[in-house]
Amino acid sequence: MTHIRGTIRGESARRACDVRHGARVEDPVLSAVGLLMVDGELIDPNGTELASRMGKVDLVKLVAKCGGLLKVVAAIGKVSWAFLEHMNDDFMFKLETDPQFHSLSGLLSWMHSYFDACPDSVKPCIFYLSVFPASSKIRRGYLLRRWIAEGYCRDTPGCTAKENAQKRLSELVELSIIQQGTRQSNCLSELVQWSITQQATSKNNFKVNGFFLEYIISRPMEDNLVFALDGRCSPNTQRTGQHLTIMADWHRDQNVFESIDFARLRSLTVFGTWCSFFISDKMKRLRVLDLEDMIAVTNDDLEQIFLKLLSLKFISLRGCRKISRLPDTLEGLRQLQTLDVRFTSIVMLPSAIIKLHKLQYIRAGTDQDWTSASTSSEFEGRDSSISAGQPTVPASPENPAQAARSPEASHRSMVPKVGWASKLSRTWSSCAPHHNGGVKVPVGIEKLAALHAVGVVNVSAAGGEAFLKQLARLTQLLKLRVCGINKKNWELLCSALSDHGRLESLSVRFDEDCLGDSFKPPMTLKSLKLYGPMSRLPDTIKALVNLKKLDLEMTITGPDDVHFFLKEKLPCMIILNRLCINVQGDQKVDLASRAFPCFEFNWDDPCKPRVLKMDCSSKLEVIFRYGGIFEYVEVLIIQCSKGSSFRVSGDVGLSGMDGLKTVWLKGSYSEELRQQLKELVDDHSRKPVLKLEPLQ
Repeated sequence: MTHIRGTIRGESARRACDVRHGARVEDPVLSAVGLLMVDGELIDPNGTELASRMGKVDLVKLVAKCGGLLKVVAAIGKVSWAFLEHMNDDFMFKLETDPQFHSLSGLLSWMHSYFDACPDSVKPCIFYLSVFPASSKIRRGYLLRRWIAEGYCRDTPGCTAKENAQKRLSELVELSIIQQGTRQSNCLSELVQWSITQQATSKNNFKVNGFFLEYIISRPMEDNLVFALDGRCSPNTQRTGQHLTIMADWHRDQNVFESIDFARLRSLTVFGTWCSFFISDKMKRLRVLDLEDMIAVTNDDLEQIFLKLLSLKFISLRGCRKISRLPDTLEGLRQLQTLDVRFTSIVMLPSAIIKLHKLQYIRAGTDQDWTSASTSSEFEGRDSSISAGQPTVPASPENPAQAARSPEASHRSMVPKVGWASKLSRTWSSCAPHHNGGVKVPVGIEKLAALHAVGVVNVSAAGGEAFLKQLARLTQLLKLRVCGINKKNWELLCSALSDHGRLESLSVRFDEDCLGDSFKPPMTLKSLKLYGPMSRLPDTIKALVNLKKLDLEMTITGPDDVHFFLKEKLPCMIILNRLCINVQGDQKVDLASRAFPCFEFNWDDPCKPRVLKMDCSSKLEVIFRYGGIFEYVEVLIIQCSKGSSFRVSGDVGLSGMDGLKTVWLKGSYSEELRQQLKELVDDHSRKPVLKLEPLQ
């Protein structure tokens, strides 16, 4: 075990070297390509020969398939073109048996040894990863809850199932079997940048190492209990297993599907096009159903699902936007632990839900806060199709957008499109004043004593006050998201929070500026997000010594407000993660001014906000500076309201943001602003991506 870990981490350390900047790069795939290419020029002899035969786009795919392991990439670079043309056919079998790859025998040998020596408690978690295609992003909480629902991580003396699952995930990340998401690096050509920015972009997003995935898939069925339907298949009664994945490129053949033995099936994960025949009466033991982004799923389909699959512990309908209600048959799912209906058209949870006493996680609503748009894809979801706008990628025969049309890429669209979630949220808002992205909850939801997370709850709707009054009874609650906070219900929220002893994550969206010193959340809080109109922060936040992450939206009427909003209000500045500055009236905000000491970088209490949003409702002129806390901003979002104007002034432009990766222009912006930002991005040394949301 020690030998294996040392080998992998040593390889990781090698491929984490950025040739041009001498800095570490987190993403193994990116790093491997980075060692082959610098500014688009291939510097490795094998890499030069390989790219000349494959082209840069195919080289990126190959590096991904090899999990970023340079040893594997180099070995493949020496073989014939015939292998490269058919590398998707029995990839791992060829590496294990073809004498041309003798140099990989040591690497493959310790992989065999590791998997053979894996404890029975670990091996299922690893093989379970083959449920997900190589292009899929995997959310942290999503994977943990699936493992728990499958029974792969359980409560043990001294540790909860969730804690055991988190330990297991950390082990697999340490071994590079799972790769943590990273953000774009600028040492490569724009083409390679594009392929990387479409991958996971958050520490809470992961993907399976391509090489390990190939190895897992290649194992005999008795080891790997996952089976998949892809391409064109013939009916086969021997096709069986515990976990079925329906790939996007599978030819939807009902005869083939009905020939499968579902007696042992415990999970069903669907990518691509939905068909109603995917749900069978024979799936009596199904525990996990993942239909994320199946836009064709209807209310009638859901009715049948709840009638037939009574053993479900986990169901994700996230992105199934034709679903507008949860049927009363939901009450039959007495084993259900996780219900995810985010980004659907559901605006109210049924009273039947209060009978699900094992329910631990309720994710609902379309509350698309500005932080959701902070990178290429940061909706906590696997598909980046809900990120708005397009990166500026030159048209080219080798444009990866064309490759994204391939069957593998279509598992979860990796090409940014117009943000349907944003449209859905705006549609709700236009329908009725209470449709603010949250959902109504039924009276009696406090009876769900096992709840660990719930949100987004619209507390300004009917039943909202009753929910706040009973909130303290949810003693196991760790994560809460509410919206619709106003002067009428503000004190109820404060009272509920002061009586809560376990809450770790809190998200509050205000309809009115009512945040005051009565806000006394529990000391256990680790993450706090405050959105909406706020002109001041209460002193009580400074007492939250366990706070690790803070997202803030401030409303200012003058330049000095920026400083006084933050001055001596936080337990430490390092917790500030995302900052939105909502400017009222015509203003010139000079962020380079020395009059704002809170913006000076302090090594004793470093502040490095990752995301900065400037919300312009009138006429706004902003001057940035070199140095200071904004030097570390990675994402700059500019939101323009109708009739407003925005301009970046000063000699620095955006160059003072040395870590800038993405500039996102949203709302009703002018062509003049678009052109100015394009020039500023082009002049930036790191060449950040400019994303344009379609004009509203």
